Amino acid sequence: MNKAIVLSILIIGSLAKSSDFPPFDIFHAHCQISAIYAGRQCTDTFTRMSSIVQGFEGEDPAKGKYSLIEQNINDYIWAERISSSKWVDDVIFQLTQTPAGCQVVGKARAQYFYFKNDGTTYCDIWNVLKYTDVFSNLSTKSCRIVKTNPSVNCVAY
Repeated sequence: MNKAIVLSILIIGSLAKSSDFPPFDIFHAHCQISAIYAGRQCTDTFTRMSSIVQGFEGEDPAKGKYSLIEQNINDYIWAERISSSKWVDDVIFQLTQTPAGCQVVGKARAQYFYFKNDGTTYCDIWNVLKYTDVFSNLSTKSCRIVKTNPSVNCVAY
């Protein structure tokens, strides 16, 4: 019986995919940021980004903590970020190789019913992008607040 339960958990866990990430809706603060790591291979970007997310398990620059939920090599990294005030956001980074380099689309969504977040979902993504490497072509979508100076504003949020 116990072996069957463990096997079921392993099978279900292995079937998880990035499309299981919670959808954006009107009840949860959310944000999406796209960026390009020009001239970079996604294999290298994935390795660096995964290392950054796992390094932030101790503490990120804004005194929060990331916990790796799952990752699929060279495809996506899914984590939770818990802020110093105990708010929890889901954060996912999806990587796609393009002729220009590695394109990363980061999405963050609050787990709690929360409409206003003062840009926390933006910063959840931006800090990982920044510490992974130099990026360009930053664009946002569905962000209620976009920090105008994230190098300063995403350190304390």
